[in-house]
Amino acid sequence: GVTEPVRKRLTGEAKFIRAFCYFYLVNLFGDVPLIISTDYRLNQYLGRSPVSSVYDQIKSDLQEASNDLPETYTNNERTRPTRWAAKALLARVYLYTGSWNNAESFASEVLGSTLYSLASNPANSFLKNNSEAIWQLPPALPSLNTWEGNYILPATATAAPTYILTSSLISAGEANDLRFNSWFSSRTYQSQTIFYPTKYKVRGDNAPVSEYYMVLRLAEQYLIRAEARARQNKLPEAITDINVIRSRANLPSTTATTGEDILALIEKERRIEFAAEWGHRWFDLKRTNRANAVIGALKPANWQPTDVLWPIPIKQIQANPNLTQNLGY
Repeated sequence: GVTEPVRKRLTGEAKFIRAFCYFYLVNLFGDVPLIISTDYRLNQYLGRSPVSSVYDQIKSDLQEASNDLPETYTNNERTRPTRWAAKALLARVYLYTGSWNNAESFASEVLGSTLYSLASNPANSFLKNNSEAIWQLPPALPSLNTWEGNYILPATATAAPTYILTSSLISAGEANDLRFNSWFSSRTYQSQTIFYPTKYKVRGDNAPVSEYYMVLRLAEQYLIRAEARARQNKLPEAITDINVIRSRANLPSTTATTGEDILALIEKERRIEFAAEWGHRWFDLKRTNRANAVIGALKPANWQPTDVLWPIPIKQIQANPNLTQNLGY
């Protein structure tokens, strides 16, 4: 009983969300059941599909969603997926699957939209409906701004932070990087200096809503395109994209010139830019086959190579005998 434009938009949103969820499922668990039917009798006993097949469905969903979704936002609220959100996620998916030319192309489409620009100050990057936001989520409860702010920010001026940044991350920064002043804070607790994320500034407690939960933002598209270009040996163009991010952070232009140095710099910039944000660092280490070297050195007593995937929850295996457990568990 809905109109054709509404049907089209809702279908596009559903496909976008399915692709979004599957992106995180395959990156966390590897092979997963690929469910594209509404028949629960079929779905409840599906086995695991290869990651490549799931990625094919993700790409198909996002391509179709980009055709069905509107280009603009409703009432300037950036809280529903648009065509640009689908293209932004496609750029990421193509980067993860090694299709460098497609990653560059879709990132360029998003960067070419007049709807977006980097927030001039990193401190403003997580405000609601800011110019950098491609897709955000509004608060689920009127008493909160974001769940991340509520969980991550210490409850009192003397409480210990719950989520702690590593000393390695802090030491990776360069002098005068605005991101460190804007997104990270420290306090002394039991004679120790502890660093913690402050990308979201509002803990909640019935404060006016000034922040939305950031899901997709423009800075990622610059770094996606930089890496895609570097891997195609388009080094001057890659450097240009990197310097956009560095300039916003109040850093000088890079002096890197070789492909190897540029890719190492992109990894470093992504590490800082997306710290404590949607698992980017974890996924980056896995997709570039650097998890063993980096996490293995960080946790030599406990790390094993199979830890790059999470265990399949035992309750799911008990409910579906066609599910198998990941190696190492």
